Amino acid sequence: PISSYFFLVTLGFHVGLVGGMATGLASLVLRTVALWRPQGVPRGGAIAAGVLTAMFYAHLAGLPVSAQRAAGLLVLVGFARATGRQVDPISAWLSCAAGVLLIDPASASSPGFQLSFGAVLGLIRVGPALERLIPLDLPRPVDWTVRSLCISTAATVGTLPAAALWFPDVALV
Repeated sequence: PISSYFFLVTLGFHVGLVGGMATGLASLVLRTVALWRPQGVPRGGAIAAGVLTAMFYAHLAGLPVSAQRAAGLLVLVGFARATGRQVDPISAWLSCAAGVLLIDPASASSPGFQLSFGAVLGLIRVGPALERLIPLDLPRPVDWTVRSLCISTAATVGTLPAAALWFPDVALV
């Protein structure tokens, strides 16, 4: 059961990681091309490359709910960035949940849906509250460690209800 839980949570992260790396690589290529092209290059090209790569990766992974959520969030954030708009995290989260449920309404009763969307909700709602408690003058390594623990704690808090429902044991550590 623990390995399934780990897989469900990390797959969405991997979709985001692949999309971010593809965006960075495409951005580097486009900046290099822009050196020889005085009129510049399209602003959203790198974002589009990252989003399309992430969607392709999610498809290769078999489109589990966590990959659908991650790809959906990347599409929404990518569109917002390409058009110069701000992203409301709760609205993006709700839009992704609605999109996944439109495709497969039964997924709402799956552990993948509940854990994936619960983790992101924890990051959105609990994460900022925990980060506000961090002193501003910490040395960089300590600050990074404390922020990492806050993020991990926020995701864990978001998954606790589903983890308690689906798994017989919930580790406190």
